[in-house]
Formats: sequence, C-alpha cells, structure tokens
Amino acid sequence: MGIVMNGAQSSMPTLAAEFYPMHGRATGVAWMMGIGRLGGVSGALIGAELMSRQLGFDQIFTLLAFPAVCAAGALPIKYFAVK
Repeated sequence: MGIVMNGAQSSMPTLAAEFYPMHGRATGVAWMMGIGRLGGVSGALIGAELMSRQLGFDQIFTLLAFPAVCAAGALPIKYFAVK
C-alpha cells in the first residue's frame, strides 16, 4: 500500500499541473498538495477514532478504501473530460 501511495503522491503534482492554466498553476498545485496533507492528518485521526469504536480491521480498511476508490475513479473521468 505504501508503494502505491508514494507513487500516487509523487505523480499528482505533475497531473495537477496539466489541469491548471499556466497563470494559476503554482497556486493550484500548492492548494492540491495542502489539501492532500490535510487529508493525511485527518485520515490518521479518523483511523484512531474508528479503532476506539472497536471496529475490526476489515471494517476499517473497507471504510478507508472508499475514498481511494472514488479518487481512482475520478482521475480517468477528469482525464477524458479535459481532452
């Protein structure tokens, strides 16, 4: 999982730079990185909250996989909508 996440995080600025216009590219990529970091922090907090509610690891991973699946589905849609 860590290998996939590192690959996704290192390629997202390149992908985002293609979607933003030239005059706002740096701001757009910076906002995207900041929101991603906020998601990383809140993800850890949500994971701790789910564990405190005595959920099993299979239930936790199922809940945490949902946003990743949504994001993976949104990328091809965005890619083909722009072209």
